[in-house]
Amino acid sequence: MPTPDSRVPTTPAQVRLMEACERVVARRGLGGTTIAEVTREADHRNHAAVRYHFGSLEALVRAMYGWRAAPLDAARRHGLERLDEAGRGHDVHALLALFVTTARENLQRLRPSAWARVQVALAADGPYVFFRRIDDDRAASGASRLPLDASREIFGRLADGARANGVAEPTLATATAVRSINQVFACWETDDENPDATAPPLDALTDQALRIGGAILDPGPVACSSQP
Repeated sequence: MPTPDSRVPTTPAQVRLMEACERVVARRGLGGTTIAEVTREADHRNHAAVRYHFGSLEALVRAMYGWRAAPLDAARRHGLERLDEAGRGHDVHALLALFVTTARENLQRLRPSAWARVQVALAADGPYVFFRRIDDDRAASGASRLPLDASREIFGRLADGARANGVAEPTLATATAVRSINQVFACWETDDENPDATAPPLDALTDQALRIGGAILDPGPVACSSQP
């Protein structure tokens, strides 16, 4: 059964269901996602397909999340290593730039994308629910690294930086900044797939997202840059 561990291979049938699951979660949230809805979205005639390939709806959602998160997390891991080498691994603005620019590049790679809306939907369900599940998966599988580790490390470093900047409740501030940034990109996704809407340039939204995050985590006069 697929898990959020990126080393697990996927079949074309699993990919088809995960893509459908992503779109349904983005549109309806976790509470509105059902096996029947995913099956319809995948244009699948076999209503037992989800259980056959994944075992359960929850396993499908977790597999979809890990499958999508793996390349993004790998890019963030590489970026963290570069920041550490440059001595900027705990710079709030460099970390924000890494988080935001990798999110933008991921949306461009996946376009048309529903990934940012999935992030918003999961945060609405509970901002730490997948963190707990990833911890459970790590314990069960013995894996030392899973496709959220770099993102989680960025969040931890951002909270440390916010604390050093005198921000009250830095963990909450970090969660607020991340959710706000994801919401910016989620709105872009919605506009991008709507033929009657004009989506703003992603570069402009990237700068907006950086300003939002910087205002929350470092309310001082330092300006954000989109260059990590």
